[in-house]
Amino acid sequence: MKIGLNFLALKPFIMNLERYCYFILEGLSRIDQKNEYIVFIPKADTYITSLKRDNISYVSCPVDYKKSWQFIVYEQKKLPKMLKEQEIDVLFSPANTSPFKKKCRQVTAIFDLYPFHQNRMPFDSQRIYSKRKLLDLAKKIDCTVTFSEGLKKDIVKFLNISSDKVHVAPLGKSPLFEFKKYLKDTTLINAIRKEYNIKKPYIILHNNMDTISNVKVVISAVARIKKDHQDLPFQVVCVGNWIRPWNSNKMLSYLIKKLKCEQDFVFISGVVDRIIAELLYHASLSINPHLYDHFSWTAFEPMYFDTPVIASDIPYFREVASDACLYVDPKSVEDMAKVVWELWNNEILRTKILRKGQRLLNFLNGEESLKVIHQSIVGG
Repeated sequence: MKIGLNFLALKPFIMNLERYCYFILEGLSRIDQKNEYIVFIPKADTYITSLKRDNISYVSCPVDYKKSWQFIVYEQKKLPKMLKEQEIDVLFSPANTSPFKKKCRQVTAIFDLYPFHQNRMPFDSQRIYSKRKLLDLAKKIDCTVTFSEGLKKDIVKFLNISSDKVHVAPLGKSPLFEFKKYLKDTTLINAIRKEYNIKKPYIILHNNMDTISNVKVVISAVARIKKDHQDLPFQVVCVGNWIRPWNSNKMLSYLIKKLKCEQDFVFISGVVDRIIAELLYHASLSINPHLYDHFSWTAFEPMYFDTPVIASDIPYFREVASDACLYVDPKSVEDMAKVVWELWNNEILRTKILRKGQRLLNFLNGEESLKVIHQSIVGG
């Protein structure tokens, strides 16, 4: 069987999506060596294509990651023809997308239903287009893979997909985990601190910059802590993607300047996984202030690097992280400030949360997730 993997949506340093695609390709090509995996991927990629196996072949596609319209046109116009030429039996797409012209069996991973939730997108036209795209996609695909039971319920509800066609495959171990063995040496983190002017112990927020990340509440909470306690004992390091740098967001820049927090935030965009691992490992706390369901790796990765996690009190984190996080109301500046300050000053609580996180990580089973994904692709 020829299995196509549609990785055209990949962009450099989009963090979780890149790691998820690597996790899928490495795992499937390892547990299923009798089938051939043909990967359709942007020509600029160097991360995924570093994986070499006899049952993997790459089709380099001239898609410019800086032009989102080009990706859409290529996926909808060119890819269907390529699927026919390559005699692909089934296509797996990991990013809420797939060609509308169906040339073979199609399986798609759906991990975000943002257009169906309020206050998630800056423009109504963007929300309407994305909503329409997902509804059309639901009519074309043969089945879908998602990360949690909560997301499955939303997919069944909003996209009207039969529940037996929605397969839950919780995320396993992040590819980022492999770097832990290198982190005892402080040479690199010292260089990172110097380059990015990180002068104090720090709290880390690592994710792509969009409205779901809810960073403005964190900024306001830090300003509240600074006002109440005068000398702020930490900085906040925000690690984001390369396409939309944190410091290019005028709203965030204005808010930070207005609240006089310019020296309290460090924005880092477009760095490799090794640097992200260093920053996670040496952080004092991690904050996941998301308003809606998201990749659980943003909670699991800090735990793995021995960093206590504060997470939004939303159903998704409750489902995947249980009691291994300290939860906060993501819409409340007061609650965010209270929880951050409490965990920062309570070593016993930090240790307790870390122990629970380590126990939770012991149950992460990437192999079981891969089996679910593989069965969805080859068996339906």
